[in-house]
Amino acid sequence: MRRLCGLLGFLCAGCMPLGYVYPSISYVRPATVGAARDQVRVFRVDVTDDDNSFGIPEGDRYVLTSLPLKDDGSFDPQVKVSANYGWFLDGLGLMQGNTRNHTILVRLYRPGYHTLELTSWRGDEPLQWMQAPTPQEQEQAIDDLVTTWRTSPMRLQCQYAVQSRETPRDSIILRYLAPGSISSEHREALCFAASEYERLADETTDQQLRSRVADKARAIRQLVLQ
Repeated sequence: MRRLCGLLGFLCAGCMPLGYVYPSISYVRPATVGAARDQVRVFRVDVTDDDNSFGIPEGDRYVLTSLPLKDDGSFDPQVKVSANYGWFLDGLGLMQGNTRNHTILVRLYRPGYHTLELTSWRGDEPLQWMQAPTPQEQEQAIDDLVTTWRTSPMRLQCQYAVQSRETPRDSIILRYLAPGSISSEHREALCFAASEYERLADETTDQQLRSRVADKARAIRQLVLQ
């Protein structure tokens, strides 16, 4: 009886959780890498993004799949049909809620150049490759291939912005990568990214950078085994 009375009081106060669901279609149009075909690796990234109220853990997940390039250097269009859903609770001056969204990205990695990211429903603009001549820029290119930072909780992003005014360069950017057991294609993509970090660690004479990229390589290798 006490539980029933508590529930009735909860509902009468307007604290009834409301759920919702709606369809979502993500589409990344094809692109052509042209003469760089033999140098470029293309990856589809399936993103699950939780957008939660303060204090509710987020379960984001990024899954990478290598895409083959055709003879002309193009890849097929990528489509994802999914259901976005969530709930919210508004009452007693406090709003809580959770939203789970799904989308896809395509990331193009070319050693010695900045990584390109193609978002869903982007325009038809041609690819623009920019060289990454320094070891720090090459580290950033590998980071941009596997980063999950864009969907990290806003409070965490603000914290880093206040402290350093730039995107973090440590393994926190990998926090939402799915484990290697999710699929053989994702596991292969993780191995490729780890090998690129390891290659850069071997080539650089900057001890701080070498330690940082080696840490990220180890973090990814651990994911491969999970």
